[in-house]
Amino acid sequence: MSNKQDIVLIYSKKDNELIEGKMKGWVTNFHKFLSTLIYQITKKKPQIKLINESDFSVTDLENSHIVLAIITSNLIKETKIIKELNAYGKRLKQQKIFLVDGTPRFFKILKRPYNSAKELPEFEDLLTYDFYLLNTLTGESQEFTRFFESDAERSYWMKLVDMAYDINH
Repeated sequence: MSNKQDIVLIYSKKDNELIEGKMKGWVTNFHKFLSTLIYQITKKKPQIKLINESDFSVTDLENSHIVLAIITSNLIKETKIIKELNAYGKRLKQQKIFLVDGTPRFFKILKRPYNSAKELPEFEDLLTYDFYLLNTLTGESQEFTRFFESDAERSYWMKLVDMAYDINH
């Protein structure tokens, strides 16, 4: 029996602050929705461990099958985490297990636009899962915060479903 955690989800506490006075933050909602979708796909309850800067451990990376990271300027400021993520990516590549059947074991999630190529060079070529909208007129980004209300929020769900299927693969 494997001691590996199915999935770890790394984030900054600042990215999980309460949304518009509600009782849950963005990361908490994301975790709940992703867990539900993976369960619907696999019929097995996924083990997704939430890890922030307060409880980050390299052991969590090594003991996971899949690593999800919500990449924001807040997380990038956590130099210990960023250093360890790059070292982890390098080890996966050296062991030739960075990709499993063509799918990476690391998923970059953006809740706002952010180019992490400089800080996370081991993962720069990976697809990002963008959970925000860009206003084509102003170029400004809008983070998804109302998950069930508008047509724009449906885009959030489409991206989440795509990601859940990619994780399952």
